[in-house]
Amino acid sequence: MDEARVEAFRSLKPICVELSQLALKCKTKRTNGKFIVSTLEALYSMLQVKSRRPDALDAKLADYVFFPLSQIFRDVENLPIRVVELALQCLQTLLLKGWKTHILPDMSRQLLILLCFIAEGGLKESKVKDVNEELGTVAFECLTSLFQTSGNAGLTSNGSIRIENAPILGHTVSVMLDGLAEGPSVKVRLAALTSLHNMVVGISDKEALKNVFPGMVSSLTKVLSAKSTFKPSYQEIITGLQVLQNLFCKVLSDDENSAEANRLRAATLKATTENMPANPWLDATASQVKMALANIMPLRYHERAEVQQALSQLCVSILENSRASLYQSVGMTVDTLVIIRSHPCTNTEDFAFNINRVLAEPSFLETLKDSLHNWTMALPRIVQSSDDIRKQRTIDQISAAYSILQIQGVSLDTLHESISISLRASVSAAIEESSKKMIGAASATTMEMTKVLQLTKATSISTTFSDILFSESSSGTTMQGVQRLVRQSQDTAMSNYLPQSICSSLRTSSGNEQLAALWLSLQVLSHHSDNVFALDQYLNLATTQDLEQPLLDEVYSFALSTLSTSSFDSDDSTWQLQALSLEVVSLQARAQKQDFRPELVDALYPILERLGSNNAALQQHAMTCLNVVSGACEYLGSAALIIDNADYLVNAISLKLNTFDISPQAPQVLVMMNPSSRSWPATTATQNSSNRSSQSSTPS
Repeated sequence: MDEARVEAFRSLKPICVELSQLALKCKTKRTNGKFIVSTLEALYSMLQVKSRRPDALDAKLADYVFFPLSQIFRDVENLPIRVVELALQCLQTLLLKGWKTHILPDMSRQLLILLCFIAEGGLKESKVKDVNEELGTVAFECLTSLFQTSGNAGLTSNGSIRIENAPILGHTVSVMLDGLAEGPSVKVRLAALTSLHNMVVGISDKEALKNVFPGMVSSLTKVLSAKSTFKPSYQEIITGLQVLQNLFCKVLSDDENSAEANRLRAATLKATTENMPANPWLDATASQVKMALANIMPLRYHERAEVQQALSQLCVSILENSRASLYQSVGMTVDTLVIIRSHPCTNTEDFAFNINRVLAEPSFLETLKDSLHNWTMALPRIVQSSDDIRKQRTIDQISAAYSILQIQGVSLDTLHESISISLRASVSAAIEESSKKMIGAASATTMEMTKVLQLTKATSISTTFSDILFSESSSGTTMQGVQRLVRQSQDTAMSNYLPQSICSSLRTSSGNEQLAALWLSLQVLSHHSDNVFALDQYLNLATTQDLEQPLLDEVYSFALSTLSTSSFDSDDSTWQLQALSLEVVSLQARAQKQDFRPELVDALYPILERLGSNNAALQQHAMTCLNVVSGACEYLGSAALIIDNADYLVNAISLKLNTFDISPQAPQVLVMMNPSSRSWPATTATQNSSNRSSQSSTPS
């Protein structure tokens, strides 16, 4: 150990002696600055080499090496910038590897004053901008090292800032904030922020920090908000948020403000006159911090996940350590955590677990319920806007809030009605918005009935319905989010209320609202149908298919009524309702399978009738529905389905003709039943159909 120090001393001594001589000659201007630069470079290189051994440098050797450096620092205004920069680099090595934590308080204080002078720009008159940037960066890095090694830079005594040192602290903070606000490069600003962060960590005197608190928060807010004159890098934003987090913990911690915090914890943490802090300074500061946070919180939408993580740590710190002191900011802090959690980049299992843990406080959950209600009620208005990003964000944060409340077991009975109304209004607004962009889409060329008949015999048949409401990519993305909300609600206590509420509104609404209710009913019932199908792959539970059957029967009854009473050549809003009704028929067929065959007496003719529609989208929907129904009822194909149920179709056509309905679709359906016109063989199904027709026509 001693041998390493002796060897380091022998290596450093000649360089230090030479540097001392050059520094003395420099005062009399009898030496060239190049010689000092080369000597300092040699000293810095040697310090780097010797510091690789942990025991080579100690406090005494650091004092020895610092002596010639002090000669240079005394004449800093008259020396080249490169000389000062190299001297600072040597000083930083001495702080970290030599003095370490053993530097004397007086020495720390003197170095603090010196470094602030250099960082402040004592050499501003120089026209070499790039060199000034390097010098400023090294000066702030030295300040960081000083606070890391000494903790408080010799400003405190028994944990408190001495009165005579208060101006030094204020000047130090001012220099760092100036470097942050006016730094010519990201490197300088980041170095200034890092030194400020280490200063806040090192000083534990709350009263001293309170004196510089307003200026620090104001300057940091300008940098972190959109009001900044420059766009800060994500490293600057992260460091700035860390500075605020530590500053709030030390100045606004509830433990530090126990007199006010004990009273506020018993309150509801809402901004009422009963729970306002009695401390005037805390009162004014809490209001200012709320304004500052309001400017900073938009960072929750930052594209970098690291920034969102840093902001979430600040929010968690506020809720855990300053919930009473900063009670006015609790609402926006909870909202921000939920919004960050909804972001795909931060929605990891560990992050979600931490957020759920923090928000488990009953008062926070009540705040979150209020936010969920507000977001839900605002959703219809947002859906009508042209801001697709805002639409998606709102849906994501509603989903995240719903998930958190569900995990915490919070009752949402009071929100069920508002959520159901908002979903219907949102879909209705989206339909209205989408219909403006889809004008003319339904007027595409339709196929003649003969071509439709040929397609029904094709081996490759479609069983997937096309989207007839939201073909636009933006509307489709928004509705995918709404579908996610519906599926999410189906897995909660709301799974009974939402379907009943939506289905009950089918017959009491009209226009887009009725269309929205039918679309939502399909989403609810389709989600349940998919779950039942997946469950039935492994378990043969008869009850699984009966869970939603009454609701499906109700929606099916409405759909069949719509198809039976509507004209398929009517206006756009009606054809879309009919198309969705065809989807309901296919859903009922999938659910009942072969048991659906008796329903064909009422359902088959309306399907075939719409094959002759002059609306291409409705015609395609009818073809898909026919394919789904034939498969669900286990027919060999659409042809077999039509032939086997020809008697039902004859009865339906006769009823049409008896009411003097002379629409051309009825004769065309007759053509479909004629095997010779379709080149279909007279199968057993045809004979069975004929037998049923003859039996039904036999007089009793």
